[in-house]
Amino acid sequence: MQAVVRYHEIALKRKNRPWFVDKLAMNLRRAMADLPDLAVQLIGSRISVRVADEVGWQTLSDRLGRVFGVANFSRVDEAPAEPDLQGARAVLERALAGHPAPASFRITCKRSYKGFPLLSGTIERELGTFVYDRFGWQADLDE
Repeated sequence: MQAVVRYHEIALKRKNRPWFVDKLAMNLRRAMADLPDLAVQLIGSRISVRVADEVGWQTLSDRLGRVFGVANFSRVDEAPAEPDLQGARAVLERALAGHPAPASFRITCKRSYKGFPLLSGTIERELGTFVYDRFGWQADLDE
């Protein structure tokens, strides 16, 4: 189970920024210390928090939400970087299986590795079409 944590105010601290980011990472480690397989890692201007899958998203999100300095966080599911997106489809299907149908959905993609052969818009369309075909959910790109 993995989450990416984002912060706001720390980015404004200039020369002291590394100290504040390290303190936030330390506070995240402290808040999750009793969870198995804990790994907290700085990734650019974000922090990755990884715990054992059996912990569950609810427990992880409750803990993250109580740490001072966390602006927001998102669940992360990793997929292999394959141009045919088969791995991404499999991860997406596992993540969405059993969820009730939302009023609408949208898939938005940002590629951190620009050398990937597919453009963000292509990935969005392919995975959006997959969700529509597999689950029958209605896409809404405006709302």
